[in-house]
Amino acid sequence: MGCGQGILVPCVNVLIAHWFPLSEKVQAIAISTTGNQISVIVAMFLTAELCVLDWLGGWSSAFYIYEINGNSNELGGQNLQRKVNPKEIPWNKILSSLVVWSTGMCSFSQNFMNVGIVVYLPTYYQNVLGMDLTANGLMSALPFVIQLVTKILFAAMSDWIKRKRIMTSTAVTKLFNLIGSFGSGTCFILLSFCDCSTPYLAISLAIIAVGFSSGFIPGYNTSVVCIAPRYTSSIASFTRLLGQIASVASPYMIGLIVVKGTKQEWQLAFWVMAFILISTGILFQFFGSANVQEWAINPNLDISKDKDEEPLCEQNQMIVLEKIEKSRNNTDNDN
Repeated sequence: MGCGQGILVPCVNVLIAHWFPLSEKVQAIAISTTGNQISVIVAMFLTAELCVLDWLGGWSSAFYIYEINGNSNELGGQNLQRKVNPKEIPWNKILSSLVVWSTGMCSFSQNFMNVGIVVYLPTYYQNVLGMDLTANGLMSALPFVIQLVTKILFAAMSDWIKRKRIMTSTAVTKLFNLIGSFGSGTCFILLSFCDCSTPYLAISLAIIAVGFSSGFIPGYNTSVVCIAPRYTSSIASFTRLLGQIASVASPYMIGLIVVKGTKQEWQLAFWVMAFILISTGILFQFFGSANVQEWAINPNLDISKDKDEEPLCEQNQMIVLEKIEKSRNNTDNDN
């Protein structure tokens, strides 16, 4: 499963980097990753229901249900005829780039949070808030329902700001990444002080924290497909690697902290999660970028030499979009 899924994210990022204009990249990332939230929503609610159905075998039925899948035989013919010429990957430039590392560390923090929430939020609801199994499954899925909405909303806001040229691409990326890191981190700090006497506040903070994490979509996730379009697959693979390390480390670390399920143990676990989110968020504010890096520029293309400017191809995209919008406005006024 790991080997099969490991190639998906880099492949999707390459498609977005090459096939979507600057003003649509964020929404493309948001839409292409909605399956993450849909799968968690369905799994958390459905698994809780399956576990209480003895006539289906209880908890073991979940393994049989989720094993059902489909496969496609659509690939073939023209889809497999084109060959891509190999190119040299500047790994020394990639691995020595602070922009790449700041992006990768944000991937680490987001995956650390996501896996921690998916694995341990139901346990927190049961141990600290005293929820029953059915309500637990519903409340554990609710944050991801909200995230499904907020990620589309944040993506639309980000692309709108870029089209209006209110802020530069890098500034927009840092702004939303700030919302994702500091917003989620602050919520986890506040959540650490909740107990069974404030269940609704605890649930609300968990929902808001996951909702704020949608800022990572127009944040560092956008940086992945913008800073080096020629090497998007390599950068996406590297950031994904750091994210997978976090996915392994998160349940292990939280499991070491939360032994008896006391409020103090959960408080420490939430503080650790908040520290990782905020510290990597600070790192991205200093070194993050959404501009094509000098080492990633194709020497055969005539683009701006000013590193603070975007490539002319992306500038032209924005100019064309502005002309289209002005043309629509003039048409509406004439009517």
